[in-house]
Amino acid sequence: MRTVFSAGALALAVLLPAHGALSAQAPSPPAAAGEALEVLLVNVEVWVHDERGVPIQGLGVEDFELLEDGVAVPITHFAEIRTPPPVDPLAGGLPVQGPAAPGGPEPGVVEPEREPGHLVLYFDQLHLAPLGTRRLARELREFLVEQKVPHERVLVVRQGFELYTEAGLGSTRQEVEEALDRIAQAPPLGEVDPQLALSRLQSRWEMAQETPNPCQAFTIDARAEIASRMAEIERRSATTLENLRATARLLAALPGPKTLLFASDSLETRPGADLVRFAQNTCPGQREWDDLAAGGDTAQLVQRVTGFAQEASRNRITVYPFRPSGLRAPLRMGADQRSLDIRSTSGVDLLQRAVQRDGLLELARQTGGWAVLDRNRFEGELERVAADMTGYYSLAYSPPHPGVADEHRLEVRLRGERAKGLVLRHRLGYRDPGQQDPLQEALDGAIAFGVMRNPLGVRLAAGTVEPAGENLYALPLHVLVPAAGVAFLPEQPSDRATVQVTVQTSEARTRRRAKLQEDFRPARPPSGGDLLDLLVRLELPAGVHVVAVAVRDAIARELSVVSTTVAIHDPATAAAGSRQP
Repeated sequence: MRTVFSAGALALAVLLPAHGALSAQAPSPPAAAGEALEVLLVNVEVWVHDERGVPIQGLGVEDFELLEDGVAVPITHFAEIRTPPPVDPLAGGLPVQGPAAPGGPEPGVVEPEREPGHLVLYFDQLHLAPLGTRRLARELREFLVEQKVPHERVLVVRQGFELYTEAGLGSTRQEVEEALDRIAQAPPLGEVDPQLALSRLQSRWEMAQETPNPCQAFTIDARAEIASRMAEIERRSATTLENLRATARLLAALPGPKTLLFASDSLETRPGADLVRFAQNTCPGQREWDDLAAGGDTAQLVQRVTGFAQEASRNRITVYPFRPSGLRAPLRMGADQRSLDIRSTSGVDLLQRAVQRDGLLELARQTGGWAVLDRNRFEGELERVAADMTGYYSLAYSPPHPGVADEHRLEVRLRGERAKGLVLRHRLGYRDPGQQDPLQEALDGAIAFGVMRNPLGVRLAAGTVEPAGENLYALPLHVLVPAAGVAFLPEQPSDRATVQVTVQTSEARTRRRAKLQEDFRPARPPSGGDLLDLLVRLELPAGVHVVAVAVRDAIARELSVVSTTVAIHDPATAAAGSRQP
């Protein structure tokens, strides 16, 4: 169990020795056009289907119109991503025979880099029942065995009242499978069945029948019951949305599109509306019910949904809510629900289903995904998610007013005769980051989720750890950068580069963070293939530390971010431990 986000809590990667070489990941693909720090492009993934849901191939940039806040903007980057070719589910699994793809983009339109997609499996344990969670986790395990998505591009996150990383990016297949197994076995976090609350209200009504004024007695008891339940729903929904938003921010530095499979049985933005309806049916005309209906935190929760959706859209995250509980029997059909009064429950079942789904549907709608709500098996839906990850149209444009923090609406339209009968999905807006610090976002993501972006080919190595006084230890950290990938300017007596190294550490036990930054002016090595050895001295207490390193070539304006984990052992503690029988 590894905390990721709770007042700065962070995840741990695989432990590495404090002495000797640290882990280094293979360089990631270069960032797509527009993802350099000083150049802002808005990327929009668009999925086009016919009325049967079959993907449409062969459209060109001339077939699309893109609008920001209702005003058309030029599409500067365009590509059709189609790997592998789509399959027609109604044609026995045969590949779709669409028109040939255009020979290339229109004049003046750049084709972006083909970036690999990443899959985030997010389990919201505040709104999950054990049976559905186990079923979805099992089917996800089987889905990943088929290698529809490479395991190293899968991030597994579990959320209770805090956020935990169960398998970070770059994990092995075994680590991902073990993470899903842990989630399947995790106990529930309190009450998740909304029908239990209705049963308690029914019990209070039955007890009120024994009083001289049943409605008065019921109103007093039910008001407190409903208010308590509403407060709990609000707390859980707000916690989930805040953790989702934190996840979106931590993924900001990860290039390319991200698919977030959000496993949750409900995300209510109208807390307790079904309970209020039950009370209104039971004892109509009570002013208390109107007060309760007006007192919920609906507006704030709706705003949180939109805030997360815009943060997700800015970072190219598409949300696919999966409701693991699947189909369920209506009220009064289960053996434990036969006592519910027919008059009291009139309209409650439909309202209950609606409030549970509202937030889930809205997340999908605003980010360009779709929701899976009434399924007891998920193989087909998981295949569709994989198809979405490898088949879409990539559009991008330069925003008219970059750098000013604001919210913007997006709209994509199809032009011409081919638009008839076709359905488009895409994110509906984005939030401009304004003056947000992309370097800090990159460091936070590297520590929390192992998000690495390494076009400079940075590697890390450690020197010998030595005492540094006051219970601290000095760790010489060698940041090794291939000189061939760094820009040098002519100077006398030797060409020099300008490289900025920023290191952020997080201690696992105390969650204490430290940060340092150093600027280097290395000379060009005699051989272009040599490594630049940029030495940073860290002073850390004994314990396990996550270390994120950002290396910025100030001339070429290129950024690499890598992370690793080191364990520094106190010699006295280690010696005492070795003497234990």
